[in-house]
Amino acid sequence: VTSDLDVFQYDLDDEEESPLITKPNQQWAVGLNDRYAIYNQYLGDPKSYDVHAYDLKTHNNILITDEVGSQSGEDVGGDIVLYIDGGACGKLYAYNLKRKTKQLINDSTCSPTRIWENIIVYTQTNINGTDVYGYDLRKKQSFPIATDDGFQEVPDIQDNNVAWLHRLDDYNAIKVKNLKTGTVKTIYDSSTDAL
Repeated sequence: VTSDLDVFQYDLDDEEESPLITKPNQQWAVGLNDRYAIYNQYLGDPKSYDVHAYDLKTHNNILITDEVGSQSGEDVGGDIVLYIDGGACGKLYAYNLKRKTKQLINDSTCSPTRIWENIIVYTQTNINGTDVYGYDLRKKQSFPIATDDGFQEVPDIQDNNVAWLHRLDDYNAIKVKNLKTGTVKTIYDSSTDAL
């Protein structure tokens, strides 16, 4: 038996909380911009999740996925919603809310995936770990961002800067790459020596 779980909003000016999305079963917010709140809805079956957008301007609910299995909303940028078909890992899609069309971005990735304007960032498995890739929606092509040895994980993007966690044996670092200049900076690193 699962209890209901709803999405609330908090107004920082008025310091008031109010319900935003209330439905049977469970739903939780996964993305927000100035127009849309993106949320996942659990439908009661262990492998049944759908992705929705709530239009903050019109107060309309938009069903993005209505397929068998689990789809997991990831992020929203402008009118583009990212979701993974398969749950936490699977095929990455970009859904255009205005055109009501979806586009396959990558055949196999894991959460999280992020979008900033026309650039999507995600992880991709390689022989010895994972890499971070980008996808340019205008050019309709993918490009490598971080392909060092080990694992490049949990990418995020803002403006032209992509941040990620780099893990290799006992080394961990948070790195940032400027997509315009190609410059990579390590903003934090640590290592542990085995005794």
